[in-house]
Amino acid sequence: MAILFYSNNTVQNGVQYYKANRPHSYGSYLGAYREKYELIQCAPISPDEMKHRMDVGIASGWKTDASAIYGAVRWYHREEAGQILIGRTYRPIIQAYLE
Repeated sequence: MAILFYSNNTVQNGVQYYKANRPHSYGSYLGAYREKYELIQCAPISPDEMKHRMDVGIASGWKTDASAIYGAVRWYHREEAGQILIGRTYRPIIQAYLE
């Protein structure tokens, strides 16, 4: 919101810092996860099991398919957690202002 309504050097510097320093989260690897597991997964799994699978995959060299910023939003609003529209809705906004 600050970018839209209060944009100044401090805000722009903060955005640049965030873009450069936000670490990737599980959400940045969801494409690789879904490629490996979605088609073979017949029953819902626990969040802990999904995180374990993500950790193993990331350690084995999965590549990111989303920015660190969008990845965070995508993780918390992922289909596997019953969320669909929020993550997709924010994608163009994040692209326009934070990527």
